[in-house]
Amino acid sequence: MAKDHLLNAGQALVQEILEHRVLVGIVVFYCVFALVLGYRFERDVDLFLYSKYFLGMIALVGLAFVYRRFARLMGQPGRHSVLKKLYADVKKDVTPTQVVGGGFLFLLFSTYFSAFQSVKAMIPAVKPFTYDVAFAEIDRVVHFGFYPHELLQPLLGYPIATFVIQFFYNIWFLLMLGVLVWQMFDRRVPHLRMRFLVSFALVWFLVGSLGAIQLSSAGPVYFDRVTGLDGPYGDHMAWLWAVYELSPLFTLDMQDLLWEHYSAADLASGTGISAMPSVHVSIATLLFLLSRHSGKWATVIFGVFLAGIMVGSVHLAWHYAIDGYLGAALVLVIWWLVGRFYAEVPNENAAKTW
Repeated sequence: MAKDHLLNAGQALVQEILEHRVLVGIVVFYCVFALVLGYRFERDVDLFLYSKYFLGMIALVGLAFVYRRFARLMGQPGRHSVLKKLYADVKKDVTPTQVVGGGFLFLLFSTYFSAFQSVKAMIPAVKPFTYDVAFAEIDRVVHFGFYPHELLQPLLGYPIATFVIQFFYNIWFLLMLGVLVWQMFDRRVPHLRMRFLVSFALVWFLVGSLGAIQLSSAGPVYFDRVTGLDGPYGDHMAWLWAVYELSPLFTLDMQDLLWEHYSAADLASGTGISAMPSVHVSIATLLFLLSRHSGKWATVIFGVFLAGIMVGSVHLAWHYAIDGYLGAALVLVIWWLVGRFYAEVPNENAAKTW
């Protein structure tokens, strides 16, 4: 029996690797890229940085899955115990491919995020922050002589509005991971699922690493510190700190923490400074594009989320507005190109969107 289970698991793993071969290729290439870059610039690379977090996610997903089925079976009549019913229910509906496939993808993305974090932390070593002055000026010219935060201040220049905008930033990571886990396990629309997973991986590599290195910049919050100039963001940062005195803004604490890690040149989860292009806006755009295949309400919710991230990235001084514009534009290109690769299979339940 045990031998049969191992055989089934092995076959499922091979099947998963073959099915996700493009994704595997991207992850392997990116890990090699990170290791070479780390060797070249004598910086640490940790491909297991996020392992414990993803192991925790696996446990949470498993518990949530079991609890949902357990709660459903509690009220059903029958002479068997609930635990026996639960075992039979899970055995009936869950295949080795689902279990092994989910674990395989968790491992894959755990390694991928670890490689990304390693690369992000070394960006200033690969290419020092160079373009902040230029991007600030382009931002002003594009917005008809005004800096974007100045245009937003009449609308968002209230503590309550700032707290609401920060909410979008606070849930960004959780929402992103939630959608990622959903797409790992939901195989009802295979072409759409693979389109999302491959696009998701390419966004972090092309936008978050290659784009960030080529367009190395720190963002408005760090403008004065990286340029040595009195930039146009001092008054706005002072206003944000005044809001902080009313009620702490997690954003400002995080910005200070990132600067501490940058100054110490150390590697830790969730650290690294990079403004252009905006990965926050890029991922929010990708989630919006996926939501267009999931019904009107999903599109509205993720559309509002995208708008909140775009506006918040400027108002909270993380990004120049053009960081978000470019990030969104690059995702549109990636989504379209990957969509051409994964041809749509006719499906009556899938929304007819591009």
